[in-house]
Amino acid sequence: MAKEYTDENSYAIDCLAAATGTLLDPDYNARNFESMIGFEKSFQKVCSSFILFVKSMGDREQALKYASRENFLEFFTNRKNGEATNEEYGVIDLLYNRIQYNKENNNADLKEPGLLTERLATARKKINLSKTASQILNSDTFKTSPVTWSEKYFEDLQKNLNDALESENDQETGLMFADDIAKFYSGTLDKRENGEYYSFHNKVFDELITEGPTPGHGGIIGGSTGMGKSALCLNVINDCINADAPVIYFPIEMGVENTLDRLASMRTHIPFKTILKLGRQDEIQDAREILDHEILALKAHTNFAIVNDSNINMRKLEMYIKQFQAKLPGRKHCIVFIDLLLLVAEFFDEKDGSMAQMIEKAINKLDLLAKKLGVHWVGVVQLNRTVEQDKVLTEQNIDKLRPTRSSVKNSAALLERARWAITIFRKRYFADLYLDEAEAQKIEDVAEIQLMKANDEQLGRRYMNFDGPTFTMTPRLTKEEQIVEAAMA
Repeated sequence: MAKEYTDENSYAIDCLAAATGTLLDPDYNARNFESMIGFEKSFQKVCSSFILFVKSMGDREQALKYASRENFLEFFTNRKNGEATNEEYGVIDLLYNRIQYNKENNNADLKEPGLLTERLATARKKINLSKTASQILNSDTFKTSPVTWSEKYFEDLQKNLNDALESENDQETGLMFADDIAKFYSGTLDKRENGEYYSFHNKVFDELITEGPTPGHGGIIGGSTGMGKSALCLNVINDCINADAPVIYFPIEMGVENTLDRLASMRTHIPFKTILKLGRQDEIQDAREILDHEILALKAHTNFAIVNDSNINMRKLEMYIKQFQAKLPGRKHCIVFIDLLLLVAEFFDEKDGSMAQMIEKAINKLDLLAKKLGVHWVGVVQLNRTVEQDKVLTEQNIDKLRPTRSSVKNSAALLERARWAITIFRKRYFADLYLDEAEAQKIEDVAEIQLMKANDEQLGRRYMNFDGPTFTMTPRLTKEEQIVEAAMA
């Protein structure tokens, strides 16, 4: 039976939900909102047209923006074969004002498409279980008077209902038959052809990690103390910020204030030490004004978030990521940087098993969480200090300090689950530490970024110039790129 509407506002909201639902499920409109189509009242005509208008757009991302008021008005008048009345204009204004209201208030009434999908799946499951339970209770076996119910009756009934529940859950295991596989892979190829890909938006990372930050997986950035692990991490994050690619940062070790100082230095090219000395006489001219301008610029990048919490566990990690995803428009894929990874509680405070077993359990939990939320995790880890035990007397000795896979702390447990692993090595850091000043200054400060592990990819390395005062890391040109640049000069 058709739902009776007396309130135009509630009808408009239902139509917005219907318009979103039809994009996610072709049958959604038919099951839940077909009764809206064709009503004679003006506001119902406008809203039913709005549902059909959104369905007709085809492209989900475009449709989620509901096009423009002008486009819809043209669609409506063509469908009506006449001009809109004053009452119909009022309903159109109500629809588009509601859309704007929802955007400004984080979809206060119009639910996020992802949440709507979850609710649809949950509703279907409940309906199916309800039908199954009803069929069981109306079967000859269980259709008896309550006064005759015995303990065995209850046991059998419970077993049948549990079997029905398990059967319903089994439908969500992801089992794909030939038709499902063909449809899924064809859709994947279509997305790639239409420009969908996963990128770190960083030249070095994208060259080394071909498949990019794919959802449901993760990787490791490893390095000794002082190598610039966090700086490398923050440089990639900064590239994501500039590309408006969703990225969330957990600076567990460094803290938010120090992180923002470094990010500001990186983005403004004001030396880090100058920012720390802000207000003193030796600061550069207009430093505060430049930093204030950068603060305003960062406010425009709403796809970036930092977590100000040093006590992180898996439960909090999931909570913060979900809060971040709730603010993202459209798809929920994002890159999650965790610095340092082994400071997440599950990596150090479990009581059972060895250290290796504890880390293996924790990294498995993290990987499952990434698959559940559709995100890509990047964990920053320390290298074993054994790499520094050799006595360093010459530049040649420093070369022996280059990291290997076994240099990564608890490497077996971490690298087993990580999709990729990268290490950072800076010869200049060790030169400043062990050699005399004159000898150290002859060595360029270059970060060697080496891919230590990757699935079905060729291992390799890239080089980046490291600017210590601002923590900025810029890719060095390859010989081929140098030749091309020289030819174009």
